[in-house]
Amino acid sequence: MMRRKALGALCSLALAGAPVGSRAATPFYSLPLSSKDWHKGFRLTDLHGHTKTPQDYRGNVLLLFFGFLSCPSICSTTMLELTQAKERVGAQKDKVKILFVTLDPNRDTSPTIARWLASFGDDNIGLRDSEAHVRKAATALNLKYERVEGDVPGAYTIDHGVQTYVFDPQGRLRLIARAGIEPEYVAKDIVQLLSGR
Repeated sequence: MMRRKALGALCSLALAGAPVGSRAATPFYSLPLSSKDWHKGFRLTDLHGHTKTPQDYRGNVLLLFFGFLSCPSICSTTMLELTQAKERVGAQKDKVKILFVTLDPNRDTSPTIARWLASFGDDNIGLRDSEAHVRKAATALNLKYERVEGDVPGAYTIDHGVQTYVFDPQGRLRLIARAGIEPEYVAKDIVQLLSGR
């Protein structure tokens, strides 16, 4: 319970710094952002060693979230819900890309990330970089996270914000999907972005 409260607090901190627009003035269920350049500075390496930015995936809607493979449950839950949202898009689902950024590059190797992502679908994308580069990317997106040491020497977990960042087909950050939003609503937001909204 304490861990869930901590995660919620971190997520609230992240969202508090976001330049958001009015929900009533938009067709979206996720949190709209008033600045589409908020993500500047996001640049990470994929599992094949290639440097990537959101602009590299233009033409697609990106669903990007941060986590780690030793995460007790929330990361797998988020991945499952995003996969469900993608499937609900229907014929245009191939234009939806899910990007997972590991917050634990020391323990999460590229092969293990690839296997984990493949268990949810064939075209999911993993990003893995140095701790310094991940911290810079997280800061660019105002994502809060911290390492929490365990009782056993060398053991640790990571408390982190659980929001998903949604980029439009032009590579612009448009929405933040908060934890717990139903996949059907994320799917509706994706369709809106694919239609040029």
